[in-house]
Amino acid sequence: MRRLIYDSTGSQYDEKTVSRPHQLEGTAFALYKRRSLLLYWMRLGKSKMALDWSMHLRRAGLLDRGRKGLILAHAPIACQVWRTQAALHSDLDIRTVESYQDDSREDQLLDALDSDCDLIVMPPTTVQLLFTIKKLSRKEEPKLYPNRDWLKIAAHAFSHAIIDEIHIYSNPWALRTELVRLLITECKQRVGLTGTPIGRNPFDIWAQAALIDDGATFGYNFPFFREAFSTKKKGFKGFTEMVFDKRKMPAFQDKLGGLALAYGKDEVRSAEVFAGDVALTMPEEQAAAYEEVIDKAVNLDGYDEIEIKATFHRLRQVAAGYLPFDHDKHGRMTVHFDGSVKLRWLAEMLDTLPAGIQLLIFHEYTHSGELICKALAQAKLTHAWLRGGDDRRGDKVAAFQSGEAQVLVAQSRVGGTSLDLPQADYVLMFECPVSPRDYEQAIARPMARGDRPLMLDHLIAAPVDRKILAFIKEGRDLSDEIIRSGRKFFSDLRAK
Repeated sequence: MRRLIYDSTGSQYDEKTVSRPHQLEGTAFALYKRRSLLLYWMRLGKSKMALDWSMHLRRAGLLDRGRKGLILAHAPIACQVWRTQAALHSDLDIRTVESYQDDSREDQLLDALDSDCDLIVMPPTTVQLLFTIKKLSRKEEPKLYPNRDWLKIAAHAFSHAIIDEIHIYSNPWALRTELVRLLITECKQRVGLTGTPIGRNPFDIWAQAALIDDGATFGYNFPFFREAFSTKKKGFKGFTEMVFDKRKMPAFQDKLGGLALAYGKDEVRSAEVFAGDVALTMPEEQAAAYEEVIDKAVNLDGYDEIEIKATFHRLRQVAAGYLPFDHDKHGRMTVHFDGSVKLRWLAEMLDTLPAGIQLLIFHEYTHSGELICKALAQAKLTHAWLRGGDDRRGDKVAAFQSGEAQVLVAQSRVGGTSLDLPQADYVLMFECPVSPRDYEQAIARPMARGDRPLMLDHLIAAPVDRKILAFIKEGRDLSDEIIRSGRKFFSDLRAK
């Protein structure tokens, strides 16, 4: 693969972090093709491959001087993930333009374009806010249209593009698909990333492929493509509808194979754990509440072990997106922070979760489990919840093991022992247990899995999350440190 990269780019391949074989193959394919789709199952390293691709294009002198790379993140929260991944896997300078900062997004883009950065990250919401204009439609109603003049100017700033979760652009007539198409017009090199390119509808691939190769693979006209690969079928109330002709699947796959490289979870023959830390940044209100809890802790009068432990739990709960408190009149109440970063990330991840993936989510606090289950219900995913005091645990475990429940939510102390859960493809630590023993017990539940890889992510929204994980990796129990250090423990946990 390294020889293929050298032959196709004229430059020796180098990388900041070592690629696994399937990742090196993806990077080599993208560099050789210049325009490609990497259809890799979730958590197999698509972002690393894209960053390696971008870094090598720049090192090999294959990019237009003075132009930037563009990363189209699938959602605002993903901008944070791209920043973290870029710092980990590359030496590229990355800037983000995020839509929630309404008063400054234009300035952010201009500053990024004027800087010496290598890559600019924008989610579709930002692109829409920056590059649309409101006009009256044929029905005399206000409607958003692409601002083609602005898009033409902006397109000249970009030399190559990375389109994350490209399947969200499956509708060829959607506004966001047209905006992206116009924005990457000048990009000679393009790569699209997704693990779920077509779902149940193979016709979804046309718009994605067209964004990458301008129609070279599946034609320049969607109705013509649909006609070529469909058959007529009588539908509801006798109406004729066009459905994909399964007899033409070999021809479809042959054409797609020239543009895309695909890897499913069963194709990576490795029993290793693909572990990652998802570093997130709390929004202003959540961060302020976190700092307020720390202020009270460091100003405690004397040593109060009960209050110190309670403060630690409050920090963890704020990081999860809420804060319980005692009200003088109404008793125990809970404040929920708008835009809780962990819950936002979870909701957006669930939107892209493939149908065949079984997910195991560990948490610590009961209310965290309630919020997780609420997010799963909103995403319309079948799930079961293991928690303390539940006498139906056996039924819930059986539902997950049989595939009846796609997601199993479990408190670490309940679901982390005496269970065999090899069906899990992906383990998410929404909250890590403090004890290294409890942590090891939890992640051991899916390990009897043969040669299938396991994906493991830790959500890190605050310094307290990172501290817990650091102690776990050292085999140390953070609760001992809390008792030993007292209130001084909290002075190192301020949000930076």
